Amino acid sequence: MAIPVKKSLEHPKASWLKQLEYQLKLEHYKRQGYPIIYMDESGFEKEVLRAFGYTLQGLPCIDKYNWQQKHKTNVIGALYQKTLFAIDYFKTNVNWKTVYHWFKDTLIPKLNRKCVIVIDERGQVSVWGTLTRSARRELCSSGQLS
Repeated sequence: MAIPVKKSLEHPKASWLKQLEYQLKLEHYKRQGYPIIYMDESGFEKEVLRAFGYTLQGLPCIDKYNWQQKHKTNVIGALYQKTLFAIDYFKTNVNWKTVYHWFKDTLIPKLNRKCVIVIDERGQVSVWGTLTRSARRELCSSGQLS
């Protein structure tokens, strides 16, 4: 008989030292009076491929899916306290140009003072990392981003 192993509630790659460092940085900016804005992007498929389905007994469960279809809607938005703002959606793939134009045309005009923007780096593509160095420099030199 196998002995069950209890699951850990912590992520195996989580580092408490990095978490503490991150929280101290955020507290430092908050004490200076900077608003903390969180930014993220997400994609939504038009059709969802399902792994399971229902059919009459004795018949195979077969479905059709168009793998060449590129109908995906991407949404980028920002969150300040509990308010979602600067939301924009795109019918194209999110790349550095899309993120750059979202920052430049949607987010920065809505900011009325200098702030700190926290970007989710866990995704498949790092949003801030996809921006070219010159695009990052231009956005930060606008005086709104830290």
